[in-house]
Amino acid sequence: MYSSDELTGIAENCKNFMNEITKDKPERDLAVLEEIVVKTSLFEYMFWDMAEKKEEWPINLQES
Repeated sequence: MYSSDELTGIAENCKNFMNEITKDKPERDLAVLEEIVVKTSLFEYMFWDMAEKKEEWPINLQES
């Protein structure tokens, strides 16, 4: 699925869209956006890593 032409096309469209909306943005705005992308990528990695290791969410919801 992740190597399908359809998903590759979606990824390309997303990259093109990001390039379009960030064109001519000041460096400080780009730095903020970069931080957001890096942080969300880390969360995505952590999610899949937890799934592979069959870990549970580290928060006890019954204490909340």
